[in-house]
Amino acid sequence: MTTSLEPHVVEHTIGTTGEFSLRLPAGEVELRGTDTEAVRVRDLDGQPIDDLFQVDREPNRLAVRVRDGIHLGGLFRGGPRRSNIRLAIELPRGASVTVDAASAEINGGGLRGEQHYRSASGSIQLNAIAGTVTVESVSGDVALGPDGETRVAVRSVSGDITIHGGRLPSMILTTTSGDIEVDAVIDGSGPYGIQTVSGDATVSAHTGIRVEAKTLTGDVSSSAPHRSDSRGRGQHDIVVGDGRVLLTFKSISGDLRIADRPPVSGAAALASPAAPEPPAPPEPLEAPAVAAVLAEPDADETERLAILRDLENGAIDVAEAGERLAALEDTSDPRGHIR
Repeated sequence: MTTSLEPHVVEHTIGTTGEFSLRLPAGEVELRGTDTEAVRVRDLDGQPIDDLFQVDREPNRLAVRVRDGIHLGGLFRGGPRRSNIRLAIELPRGASVTVDAASAEINGGGLRGEQHYRSASGSIQLNAIAGTVTVESVSGDVALGPDGETRVAVRSVSGDITIHGGRLPSMILTTTSGDIEVDAVIDGSGPYGIQTVSGDATVSAHTGIRVEAKTLTGDVSSSAPHRSDSRGRGQHDIVVGDGRVLLTFKSISGDLRIADRPPVSGAAALASPAAPEPPAPPEPLEAPAVAAVLAEPDADETERLAILRDLENGAIDVAEAGERLAALEDTSDPRGHIR
């Protein structure tokens, strides 16, 4: 059911597990999960929704996208001009959510369903979330605050990735130059993987963990009691506690640090750990060995870096960057696995 409220508000019933999608070029988006069956979209500047967006309503779905050919600066005849759209959106906690933006600040909270967020520029911050969360960002930071079981896949080119809280049954994080910080219970069937070019990563796993790392010039270390082993040039293993969860780390020059958190996988994991020893330093590698560090080079990541460089150099605008990123995602592994 669709309810007609004030012109700047649209409300539509999709059910507790319906679908909501939003596509816009630039702006600020606030998402809040509620215990209702309806989506409520409100323009915070009072602009009529139908002037800005094409709104498609179906029994279990609401899709909102900026109308073709609209340029934000020309929307306000006789009124103040603005460069972006500001929306506040309330929707069922268990809804499937997709947000695509060329340049937007996205903030969300209380959502528990399948969620997809993509922005070429602008930060993405999601709190009290659960379910399956996929995020792609070119130059904005990504901060996630899981509350409960949350499967996470995040790709970023230059922004930092931060995950604090919750339990992660799987986690795939990929960044070119941004840093990664994870402080969460890493426990489940996986997979668990971190891939960087030059970004550093810090992981507090809260459970027994085994790290298999491949790095060219980066360091791999742990402040927790651990066992370590070098398997050859640029290949290192670190085992904390019972090592029952496998985390792969691939990098060219980024460092990985396992933070000092006691494993929570039982007394056996805490009893008489091997004396800590510093990991063996990486052996010097010749330039041709770079290709061997990442066993399967990620062509998509190379293209993402090219998009960022074009954006930073002014060769393209954020709208084109978003379109190129979306086209790249359509041809990528939809699960976001490190290949």
